[in-house]
Amino acid sequence: MAGTGAVLLAGCTGGDGGDGGSSDLGGGGPTPIELHNDRDTTNEDQYRHYPVSILEDATVRLDCFVRDGPAVDFFFTSEDEFSEYEAGNRFQYNQELSAFEATSLTDSEDLASDDYVFVVDNTDRLEAQPPSNFDEDPVDVEVTITATPL
Repeated sequence: MAGTGAVLLAGCTGGDGGDGGSSDLGGGGPTPIELHNDRDTTNEDQYRHYPVSILEDATVRLDCFVRDGPAVDFFFTSEDEFSEYEAGNRFQYNQELSAFEATSLTDSEDLASDDYVFVVDNTDRLEAQPPSNFDEDPVDVEVTITATPL
């Protein structure tokens, strides 16, 4: 099941609005860019993926929460490794931005520019196991992904 695409645009790091004023509001660092802010339902035995294209090195932050339904597997991987996952093969993933048999995930990691994929897996393929109660057990998950250029 496909999610929506997202791109961190090179040069979009926020700023003071360019009005020439000398406002000092603190911070002064790059502004986080929201790549995904979704609340989606993923049916049992399915997964949802969120493509993330990073055009410059950035700190990527994930905030995910299962609002309703069983625990799921969350994982963040490269596009190439996601293809391996879809083919049913072993695959590598970013350990800091992944959680298995979980109902929430909040973490961040500095990443190089590349194409990545974040996955909410409601199948029995990894660690989380949807209940075997012969009922459909969808999950309602909030996913927020932001990137802050380094």
